[in-house]
Amino acid sequence: MVSTFSHSLTIEVVDIQDYRCPRDAFCIWQGLASAALVVTDHNSQDVVESELFVGTFGQETANSLTVDGVEISLANVLPEPTLEPSEAIKTAILSIKFPKVDCRSAVPQFCTLQYDPVTCDYYGQEIFGSNSCFASLNAQNVACSADQPFVPSALKCTRNGFGL
Repeated sequence: MVSTFSHSLTIEVVDIQDYRCPRDAFCIWQGLASAALVVTDHNSQDVVESELFVGTFGQETANSLTVDGVEISLANVLPEPTLEPSEAIKTAILSIKFPKVDCRSAVPQFCTLQYDPVTCDYYGQEIFGSNSCFASLNAQNVACSADQPFVPSALKCTRNGFGL
């Protein structure tokens, strides 16, 4: 399974192991499950390999990884083990936390007052601007108000029926 996020990260789950105590069983220890990940940061071209765990092994195990400010945690592995044998495919449930956007520290952008109206699409939301620069600022405000990073490449604008 490979997921690419707007933050320029690709996360690939390359292996899942599950050694947790089956539901409805009596075990001496809870056991653990793990997911081996390969995280690629396309901004810096860094590749990070890590194994994250849920459960206990009698010692502290890695439950999260931070790459380029994005925290990746293993929340669970599903389905949970049962006493009955199962051929179900295991799925790693990851929690992804993006860095908080501080709207007050945004880099100021200066736009010309030239009137050249555009309509833009930003992740399915329609954004308007008196020119492409103001549309970009409006999209940044939309992202900021949602506590999301602004991704300029996701802004697709058209002027008079032509792409910009």
